[in-house]
Amino acid sequence: MKISDSKLILRDSKNRIFYLFFSLLIFALIFTFIFSDSIYIYINPVKDDVNNIVRFADWRIIVDSNICYREMLDVYSINPCDSSNRRFIYGKALLFLPNPDGNYFFYTIVFPLISIFLFIISVTIILSPKSKQDYFILSLLLLSSPLILGIERFNPEIVIFLTLLLISFYRSSIIIHFLIFIISNIKFYPAMAGLIFLSEKLKIKNYFNIFFLLIIFTFIFYFNFEELKKIDTYRDGITSTVENVGIFIFSYYSLPDLFRLISIHLELFNPELLYDITKILTILLVLTGSYIVLNTCKKKKIFLDISLSKFEDRLFLLSTVFLLVLYFLKFNYLYVEIYFLGLLPFLKKKVEINNLYKFFYFLIIFKLILMSVLCLIQNIFFENSIFLKGFNILCKNIIDVSLIIILLSFMISYLLKVMSNFRVQN
Repeated sequence: MKISDSKLILRDSKNRIFYLFFSLLIFALIFTFIFSDSIYIYINPVKDDVNNIVRFADWRIIVDSNICYREMLDVYSINPCDSSNRRFIYGKALLFLPNPDGNYFFYTIVFPLISIFLFIISVTIILSPKSKQDYFILSLLLLSSPLILGIERFNPEIVIFLTLLLISFYRSSIIIHFLIFIISNIKFYPAMAGLIFLSEKLKIKNYFNIFFLLIIFTFIFYFNFEELKKIDTYRDGITSTVENVGIFIFSYYSLPDLFRLISIHLELFNPELLYDITKILTILLVLTGSYIVLNTCKKKKIFLDISLSKFEDRLFLLSTVFLLVLYFLKFNYLYVEIYFLGLLPFLKKKVEINNLYKFFYFLIIFKLILMSVLCLIQNIFFENSIFLKGFNILCKNIIDVSLIIILLSFMISYLLKVMSNFRVQN
């Protein structure tokens, strides 16, 4: 073995030790904040009927719903087992946990703790900090409001994100199909991860994988059809608007809703008409912005060079798909922004290539950190200030729209390249 090789192995070994130590430190810090209730100046907790804080609430509803489901209750319509009487909104497959009563402590405490630690160390590994500055920025990202909200509630998006890392890592079609099947039974949009088979060189194997994935998706949809209708009806009745949720929303509908509320408070214009106009203008802005970015990239010969043989590239593609789908769905809470972390490893490799990658990389970091700071300022000092609340929502949505424009440009560029290669092959 060469001396240079031994030094490289030693350096990698030291990095792994640093990553483990750092992850343990962040893990301990976060749960000190959570179990001391200090975190609730930052995010709003879920509370039960007697006003007690429910930790890991988004996962606890899954375990508690299993208990009611075994008592033959339709947990999609009524769910008295949940501490906050929330209805079940996930895939029916999650209602078949083995022995939820006997393994209650494991399901509600042990499993969330293990998963959250795996999440923290996984993020540390994929972002691979090298300097003190890198560790500082990573600390701020892990303590940012989207991640803290997801961790405190142990939202299933954490499990989906971890599975997304595995899908990006493995090359075996069988394993990928199995993993997509698992996460698509938790929520339904992860079926879009099947785009990983839409490679630039479509072969017979790709056709088979796409066909098989369609069969899986059809089975999941058929198995959950009645439940999907109940979930959709239930979501329509939830008043998750920018007025009562504020900055904790990631959605195309957030900006139109903000202007609707401004119209109501100022008693100007027709609120619903302004809401519809803003929706149309937002779509036009995204499409126009994407067209400008694509044209600029074409003129400056900037191409999205994705290789599906590389982990970072696969993760980038899947994270892009998830963020675009989630943004244009109905209101989504802030924890879905966890997928912005999936963009960073790819962009980190590209920051030296051109300014677009560099701008995109730092805009994501800036967004996650700045929005967390603004959220803290609002909750601590100006909790009742409607003006600061509106300003924060406006700032967040302007940044979100900018990010979505770039993501959509990347996605269109990739699909055009796939189609171009497909035509050449045929």
